[in-house]
Amino acid sequence: MEFFLVGLISLFFIGYYLYLNFKEVKIKKAEKAVKTGDLDTALSIFMESLRKNPNDIETIWHLGNINEEKQLYPEAIGYYTKLIEIGKESKFFSIFELYKRVGLLYRKLGRDQEALDYLMQAFNIISSSKDVLYNIASIVFSQKFYYRALPFFEKALNGYKNNHDFLKDYGLCLLMVDKFEEALPLFDAAVKLDNYDYKKRFMLAYTYFKLGYLSKAKELIEETANKYKDSMDIKELFFAIKMLY
Repeated sequence: MEFFLVGLISLFFIGYYLYLNFKEVKIKKAEKAVKTGDLDTALSIFMESLRKNPNDIETIWHLGNINEEKQLYPEAIGYYTKLIEIGKESKFFSIFELYKRVGLLYRKLGRDQEALDYLMQAFNIISSSKDVLYNIASIVFSQKFYYRALPFFEKALNGYKNNHDFLKDYGLCLLMVDKFEEALPLFDAAVKLDNYDYKKRFMLAYTYFKLGYLSKAKELIEETANKYKDSMDIKELFFAIKMLY
């Protein structure tokens, strides 16, 4: 009887070892398929793995990644939110990363309020992530809550000093609350980084104008209107003329 029990236990451990080894081989095959761009093969392997173990967090993570890579954003969100519900982390992801990814994916779908909900959860975990800060600021700004958006723009500035679009957005938010002196260096830096965007140049000229630097505003408007007149629509040309006179 004792010999029988030892044999049974041995068979169990041998079977379990073979199962883990087989699983590891399949996972490595799937990960290799992802690296080579064969996402359908990887998806098939991970879906089979999920059917056998519906709560395997690393399988769910890989499925979220693959669907995100395939631009199947609602499916990716579904996997990531399932991981949030499970509440466990792994070497591949943290809870912060899950909230951040879901928020950014909702932004890609144009569902900004849902994006904001998840990004705020990410912010509450790590308050220094530049991507999270910028996206929260952009959403709140689009909702016309300018004073609420400003602290998020300010905190994100160190991470985006060389990003002309961020500087423009931050500057615009400052303009909306009449903080022209603070907006001026932002627009100036944005124009230096992206000298070919006439809209940024108009914003800089408008800021000069509001601060009373009329000659600088006029000079910049004339230069911009002459250089980019073929790219501007009638409203923009009218704005340029109005600024000049």
